[in-house]
Amino acid sequence: MTSLFLTITRSFSIYSLLTLLLAAPYFYPECSFGRIHSSTAIASLEQTSKAFRSVIETAGSAVVNIFVDTDNTITGQNTGDDQKNLFNDPFFNDIFQQDSGEAPSPAIKGHGSGFIIDKDGFILTNSHVVKNARSITVQLIDHRQFNATLIGLDLPSDVALLQIEADNLTPLPLGNSDQINIGDWAIVIGFPLMNTQSASIGIVSAIGLNNLGIHEYENFIQTDASIYPGNSGGPLINIYGEAIGINTAFSASLTGKLGMGFAIPINMAVDLARQLRKSGKVIRGWLGVGLKNEKNGKVTIVRVKKGSPAEKNGLQPGDILQTIDGAPLNGSFEFRNRLALNAPGSFITLGIKRNNEQINLKIRLGKRTSDAFSNDQQDE
Repeated sequence: MTSLFLTITRSFSIYSLLTLLLAAPYFYPECSFGRIHSSTAIASLEQTSKAFRSVIETAGSAVVNIFVDTDNTITGQNTGDDQKNLFNDPFFNDIFQQDSGEAPSPAIKGHGSGFIIDKDGFILTNSHVVKNARSITVQLIDHRQFNATLIGLDLPSDVALLQIEADNLTPLPLGNSDQINIGDWAIVIGFPLMNTQSASIGIVSAIGLNNLGIHEYENFIQTDASIYPGNSGGPLINIYGEAIGINTAFSASLTGKLGMGFAIPINMAVDLARQLRKSGKVIRGWLGVGLKNEKNGKVTIVRVKKGSPAEKNGLQPGDILQTIDGAPLNGSFEFRNRLALNAPGSFITLGIKRNNEQINLKIRLGKRTSDAFSNDQQDE
């Protein structure tokens, strides 16, 4: 009975829609066979279209195409935007003309996107785009090409910093990813088709995503704006033409869903780029605790490593972490991300609850010696 009802409902919906479309010109003279003549409606759509076009044209001048040559003697590598075997899909094999393996070549070629962040020629991209690069070429929107220097990369977060020596560069303004909201417009710009810059538009679908098992340090912005191979490293942009994230493309096999795109928040990327610019690498602070998530978003310390900064400053198993530097926590992965942005030797203030007593502890961090993949039980 239910199946019959659904069948009838679907049929009724289709025929009703066709009837309305055919009858529309008689009831609404301004509408003729689907073409809307309402000047108000057209004007509104034109303004929206012009606004998007203006943002894309302006921001697009800062988005670059990145070409990578990599020594093919390095085994088990990811090249260019080949992360997680994205190009194994026959559709992308056709587009990107990947090597079939029949005729070995001296170099593996890959490509991705990036964007200029200042007039000194610094460029943000994904680390998987330039990992193991033998040479990196950056092409600007005006088709000028430059050899790029890899300043540094951070594999656990998938952020890399390049630099080119060039004049008349147009940096992309940087937004504040802490102020974005679900439902905000989101624009993706990049080079998915090798030499052609393209854009896609959607919304911010989710924020603060972690524990996806993609990177070690995760705090993703999710968008339904299309992100394809080649878009990786390019910017996710708001309606003000500001970068709010670095796009990262993944195969559906990772997320289990189509239509999902992820971006690294720009605030996180800029903090990491600052370290890469200073020393060419990211060195993370270390506390020395094992953590467990609680249902309310708080985090319980389950163990304290002997001789660690945590032990030296009085943290104990059973302590509940509530804040870091005054900001409330929402799970152990968020705590890891915030902790990791602090350099060894720097101080953090932890708000903890112990036996119903609120305590604030100021702790000087040690140096993290391993960036192994984490879970709730790993020492932080």
